[in-house]
Amino acid sequence: KLVLRNAEGFPRSVAWWGPNDLADAPTRLAQHLSSNIPFTTLRHVRMSNVPGKFKCLLRVCTIWPDVNNFCHRAPPDAGPPREADASPEERWSYLVRLTVEDATCSCVKVYLYAEDGEMFFAEVPPQNVGACSAIGSVLQKKMDRLTGRQNGEVPWVPMCLKTYHDLDGNMQIRIFDTVML
Repeated sequence: KLVLRNAEGFPRSVAWWGPNDLADAPTRLAQHLSSNIPFTTLRHVRMSNVPGKFKCLLRVCTIWPDVNNFCHRAPPDAGPPREADASPEERWSYLVRLTVEDATCSCVKVYLYAEDGEMFFAEVPPQNVGACSAIGSVLQKKMDRLTGRQNGEVPWVPMCLKTYHDLDGNMQIRIFDTVML
């Protein structure tokens, strides 16, 4: 029996750590909209040297920053204002980094921002979260569900990922086409 060790050094069996198949994965937390993309592993995503689109079954390990800082003022050239914006000067955008892992024990940092962040947090438009405790509470509950803080079990979540090169030529990964339910 193959035994893995978690961050604290305690053994974890593969059967306990990962789902037996996709039927075991909860679909009540997120919906991926790109149904034509086959599931793959994070190892495959990381080894891809060209930009691409992938779908993985993941667990969220860490979230940065704190939910009160999920949103930042959008730059002036971010496009036309949306109906939800109080004014063009008050346009906000999501910027969140998640560390995710899959059943192969691969971990990567993925980003959730701009229109993909708006899609992910469907009913919560980006805004000054620190100024509105009700919105902060809604986002905190969503993150608690994703990280297992709500019920003690970290759920498996299907997510679509997109790889791209940043301005320095480094490969980056962002979540796209995924809605948290």
